[in-house]
Amino acid sequence: NDDVDDFIGFEFEMVNIGVQPLEDMFVGFFADCDIGPRNTGGIAEDDLPGFFDGSVRAADNSQVPISVAYMYDCDGDGGLAPGFIGIMFLDHPIDPSGEVAPVRVAITSFNHFSGNQPFDRGGDPNNDAERYELLSTPGFDQTPPLGECGKANDFRILLATGPFVELPVDESLIVRSAIVVGQGESGLKQHAADAALTYYGAFFDKDLDPSTGIQG
Repeated sequence: NDDVDDFIGFEFEMVNIGVQPLEDMFVGFFADCDIGPRNTGGIAEDDLPGFFDGSVRAADNSQVPISVAYMYDCDGDGGLAPGFIGIMFLDHPIDPSGEVAPVRVAITSFNHFSGNQPFDRGGDPNNDAERYELLSTPGFDQTPPLGECGKANDFRILLATGPFVELPVDESLIVRSAIVVGQGESGLKQHAADAALTYYGAFFDKDLDPSTGIQG
């Protein structure tokens, strides 16, 4: 229905098939979103990245925490490409103390890249050491203000979460995420909230007794 047709959920299971525990793991999602009509050339040159972390009111009127990285076509290609596309984490192991896993499900680092710059000048990572450096360094690249087309370019984005302190041999780490689309930033955030609500589930006090159920 209309509440669940603008996102796709993914479950990734990462298994340690080595002979040593994996330490200080980070999980990342790299995306090169070229936004525009499929049969038009040069559509990537006027794209912009963005990031949102906050609460959004979902379809059931509850406030849902959202952490989403996104991209969009700055001028909307004359109305042909008004959509925003975002990527978010829905679930992974957490630790309220922050000792063995992140304290909450969220993006812990966000990077964007444009042009053919070398890595040390903000370009794409080219090897495992550079990739791990980006994944493991907390921080969020500053994004251009919404609709500032003078800074548009062929952007790529990288979002990450972690660290997960140790993954023993033959054990697995499961991370669930979603790709979300929406018309405009507000539409994207609304559908991201709907995706989170769909995953987390909605609870109803059917017997009208607050002492029973998930809280009682």
